Amino acid sequence: MEITPKYMNRLIVSFIFFSLSWIMFSQVTFVTDSFSDHYYGKVYVADTTEILSPGWIAIYKKGTDKELIRVEAEDLAVSYTNNSVEVNVKELPYGEQSVIMYEDFNFDGIKDFAIQDGQNSCYHGPSYQIYLAEKGQFVFSDEFTSLAQNYCGMFGVSSEDKQLYTMTKSGCCWHQFARFDVVQNKPREVYRLEEGIDFSIPQFFNTTIFEWNGKKLVETSSVRNLSVDIKDCLFSFDIPAKKKKVVLFNSDEYITYAFLNEFNEVEYFYPNDKDTASFELTTRNESDTLRFSTKDAQYIIYNTDTKVGIKVITKGKIYDMPGDVYSRESGRMFYLFDYGLVNLRGEDLRKWLPALSD
Repeated sequence: MEITPKYMNRLIVSFIFFSLSWIMFSQVTFVTDSFSDHYYGKVYVADTTEILSPGWIAIYKKGTDKELIRVEAEDLAVSYTNNSVEVNVKELPYGEQSVIMYEDFNFDGIKDFAIQDGQNSCYHGPSYQIYLAEKGQFVFSDEFTSLAQNYCGMFGVSSEDKQLYTMTKSGCCWHQFARFDVVQNKPREVYRLEEGIDFSIPQFFNTTIFEWNGKKLVETSSVRNLSVDIKDCLFSFDIPAKKKKVVLFNSDEYITYAFLNEFNEVEYFYPNDKDTASFELTTRNESDTLRFSTKDAQYIIYNTDTKVGIKVITKGKIYDMPGDVYSRESGRMFYLFDYGLVNLRGEDLRKWLPALSD
């Protein structure tokens, strides 16, 4: 086929047209003005075909078109609707969070701006720069911005409580939740809850609370819970008179003892140091006895077909805490030898009677 000059010109025009169309589609500046009667925003996106794109966000005053705020970003996550960008979307902590938020952050009755500056919060989540309304201007706040950078996404706002809320995490197994008052136009942390797995003993789940005491944030409570289902433990029983529970469980091939209250909180556990701790188990036909000692006391768990309990010997006194045999999980303890537990010693002294001949 012979390519004539006329046909070549058509090819060139078509190529230019499609190239311009692609450029126009990829690089877009959106205008959004529905969030305020006094201000509007522009959002420039370098490549709308990408989930994350370089760009910038600017806020202008209506009527004068004066630029009040401009924030550059390497990674904007823009949500589009009806050929525009969404504003004031805040699905905390992991949901959609728009590039512009217009809300009263310092509870002075005047709305402020949060402008997305990239994905710099936890786990490459959206981060924001905060500009507070002040005498007709918007002033950058380093203190408020830190709340939208150092946690997971944008912070929450409770106008009713006049408090700000943050959340952050590390992996699957540690979370932090915090609340802030606003004092002298700055956020002040007044409450923090940290919860997560105790990595030294993964079967424990720790919860620690810090509260403002008028001068500083101090620890006010720390609770350790057993996160393992009782039915999955090696051995357990209730002590009804004390509203307590004795539990033995396998922690990385080490037998571990825990003494729980009625709220499943761990009041005491052993061992603290797996390398120096040991349990001594003696089993007979009619009974099991498990012993372990600390520097302050000796513990004896006794178990027969008709009774179960624990004795604590300390300072020359014996404290006997009988358990409920009907609450007992796993029956006898001789099978503990089958687990190959590193810190379990002892003897299986059960004697087997010869079978009767016919």
